[in-house]
This record gives sequence, C-alpha cells and structure tokens, in this order.
Amino acid sequence: MSEPAPAARLRVIANARPDLSTLVEHVLHLPPLCPATGNPGPGSTLALRYEAGPGLLELFSLDSYVDAFIGHPVVRDMEFFVQTVAQDAANALGQPVTAHADVTFKGLRQGQRVTVTATPQGKPAAEARPLWPVARRTPCRGCPALGLAVLNLQGVRVGAAVLLFIEFQRQGRPARR
Repeated sequence: MSEPAPAARLRVIANARPDLSTLVEHVLHLPPLCPATGNPGPGSTLALRYEAGPGLLELFSLDSYVDAFIGHPVVRDMEFFVQTVAQDAANALGQPVTAHADVTFKGLRQGQRVTVTATPQGKPAAEARPLWPVARRTPCRGCPALGLAVLNLQGVRVGAAVLLFIEFQRQGRPARR
C-alpha cells in the first residue's frame, strides 16, 4: 500500500467566527527535507497567510503535511516545494493563500526567499476570495444629490474625498487640496 499524497493530509476545521475579518498566518519551522544534504538548514521557515473564511487550516495536519515532503521523490527544490504547499493549501481552503519561505542552506553562504500566491484550482476566478479586500463603489447616503460614491473595503467605508484622490492617482493626475 502506497503512502497518500501529501495534500491528503491537510485538514480544514470550522472557523468559529467567520463573521469577523481574520487574517491567519501559520509559521512553520522546516525540518530537513533532503536526507542527503540535510537542507533546508536550521532556522528555515515557511509562512502561510490567508484570510479566514468558513474554514481554517488545522495545525496538527499542517505539521504532518510538511513532514510528508521529507525525502519526497518529486518535490526536490524549495521553489517547487513552496509552490506545491501554496496550491495545496489554497485548494483545501477554497481561497487564495500566500506562502513565504525563508530558507538557509547547509554548505552555502546564501539563503533564499520564495513567495508564492495561489488561488484554488477548479474554481472560476470570480468565485475565489481575494487575499486582500476588494474595493467596490456604493451610493453615498450622506450626499445622494451630488451623486458621490464611497469606497467599501469589506465593511470599512471611506469618504468620497478619498475616492476622488484614488481616482486622480489612478489617472496619474495630482489631487488638489
């Protein structure tokens, strides 16, 4: 019987308060994944960052998932490892995940930083929740006669003056004070 794919080890638990805007960052201390070289070296970390939705990555399964890559026959370099972890986590959560590795190497006088943002596979881009809030215009209740709008960042309302400033910046024009 063969060992299950690492992604099968990832578990998602229910978020007790999905109504609250919550940014989650898991910081894992990486074990040596290569039995021959002992790399990555001591002090290497992998951070997974995502906005909590209905589910959260379960901590113990995340450790087990990373351990499944020790001596892995296919995922042999750190770039591919970080890409794989980001994609598997995004697929498990059903929303974008950013993975950032800060790696040291034995026998080298250098380190490596790798950052990957993955969106869930198999979902149209419109259905995937972005990592950062998306702005949308909504009618301004305070000045409907002027037809001004406000910027709504997931419940945070920003006044029309800020919207005008953003619009000028987008067009490359300086905003007047």
